[in-house]
Amino acid sequence: MKKVLVAEDNKDNFDLIQMIFDEAPFRCELVQARTGREVLNLVEKEMPDLILMDMVMPDMDGMEATRSLRKKYSRETLPIIALTAQAMTGDRETVLEAGCDEYLSKPFAINELLAKVTHFLKIDASTG
Repeated sequence: MKKVLVAEDNKDNFDLIQMIFDEAPFRCELVQARTGREVLNLVEKEMPDLILMDMVMPDMDGMEATRSLRKKYSRETLPIIALTAQAMTGDRETVLEAGCDEYLSKPFAINELLAKVTHFLKIDASTG
């Protein structure tokens, strides 16, 4: 089973993501990190197949956590999708330059999130 690390400090947002994955036509194990530092620790411990990275978190933001991860993990080894409320002009480019592979602004379309997840996890969404 594929493992997805969800970097999200807001419980309601994490619960929504959990609900989306529970209803998805494929199965993944979700692991939550609430801070950027927790992301770095959990990547070492859990070795996720994908990270859904909030860009605004306490302790260490998603940008700094992503930059730190990219020093050790390639895009092919550990894809990162930014899920962020930062949706101003230039934010997408800044997030991608920091090392994220894809960018979705909140609120996001469920089908768009699932399409990106299945793409990066290389799974067939219809069969799981």
